[in-house]
Amino acid sequence: DLLKKEINKPIFGELENKIIDELNKKDSFVDLNNTKIVLNNSKICPLCFQSLNEDHRHLIIDAINKIFDEEANNHLNELKSIILNKISSYDFSPFLDIIDNDTKNNINKIVDEINKDIETYTKEICNKEKNVFIPIFINNLKMNEKLNLLENQIKKANKLIDDYNDNILNIDKLKK
Repeated sequence: DLLKKEINKPIFGELENKIIDELNKKDSFVDLNNTKIVLNNSKICPLCFQSLNEDHRHLIIDAINKIFDEEANNHLNELKSIILNKISSYDFSPFLDIIDNDTKNNINKIVDEINKDIETYTKEICNKEKNVFIPIFINNLKMNEKLNLLENQIKKANKLIDDYNDNILNIDKLKK
C-alpha cells in the first residue's frame, strides 16, 4: 500500500522539474541525498563537474529540499522501515534422518519464493525513492499465503523432531 500511495506534488519551478526529469530517466544514477551532501561540501557540480558559484549551489540545494519536503521524506522513511532482510535457507544436516525430503524441499522452495518477493519489494521501494510522487503498482505477491505455508511446513518439521525426541525418551524409559 505504501508503494502505491500518492503524495502531493508541490508546484515546482524549472530547476526542480529538471531534477525530477533526471530522476525519472530509466538509467539515472542520481542519488539526491548524496548529491546534496556533495553540494554542501564542494563548489563543483557532482553531475556535470562544472564549477558552481555560491548562489547557484544554494539554488540547487534549495530545489532538492523543495522536492523532498517533509511529506516526501516521511513517506520515504516509512518505505525504508518496511524493507526486509532475506530469509536464510535452512540447514537440515542435523535432521537428515528425521525430516523427510518433501518437507525439507518444500521449506527451502517457499523460502526461495519469499526471498524473490522481498527482492521485488526492495527493488520497487528503491524505484519509489527515485521519484516519490509516482505511485507504484505491483501485483499482489501473496506473501502472507507463502508465510503461512512456510509456518505450516516448519510446524510439520518441528512435529517430526518432537516425535523423534519422544521416541528416544520412551526408549530410555523402557530401558529402566
